Amino acid sequence: MVRSRRYVAAVMLVLAASAVAACGGSDGSGGGGDAAGGAPGAGSDKDAPADDASASSDEDKGPMAVDPCEIVTAGEIEEVLGTGPVQEGQPNAAFCSWPVGTGGLDTVAVSLTDTTQYGSTAEEGMNSMREGFGAAAVDIAGLGDEAVGDGAGMLAFRTGDWYATTMVLLDQDPGSNQSMAEELAHIVLDRL
Repeated sequence: MVRSRRYVAAVMLVLAASAVAACGGSDGSGGGGDAAGGAPGAGSDKDAPADDASASSDEDKGPMAVDPCEIVTAGEIEEVLGTGPVQEGQPNAAFCSWPVGTGGLDTVAVSLTDTTQYGSTAEEGMNSMREGFGAAAVDIAGLGDEAVGDGAGMLAFRTGDWYATTMVLLDQDPGSNQSMAEELAHIVLDRL
């Protein structure tokens, strides 16, 4: 199955819109966390930058304490996908994307939002994604407090006040993409 650039753009817009919807979107600051009270254990010790570098990079990000480009590594994504190469994460307004391969449209993306910082709830973000998935929405048991996928590689989930999405968009069977998105979600949940 070949995915068009229009499809990729639509998927990325859904990710960005869901993150903005989850955080209220009124102040235009995008997704984020709390610099003082962000999620503990946002990365594994072996992949974490030195404390000094981490502190300065968190200050540069404003309210976002957990950077989606740092919560999973390119190496972990390669392991989940069983293919590569996976390029380093590329930060965007509300998510991080990792291009897969040496060209084409294969992509993995993660977004994270600590909804307490924006006067909304993780439930609101989940409702927004469920509506966006429409008839394709499938509830997924055993993943955080609540999870819903589209059966083709997009997944939204929440744990406490955290709302997140994972997306695996590879030119292969959509069910395989969904399984890999769920595996990535488990990695993210372990670090929130």
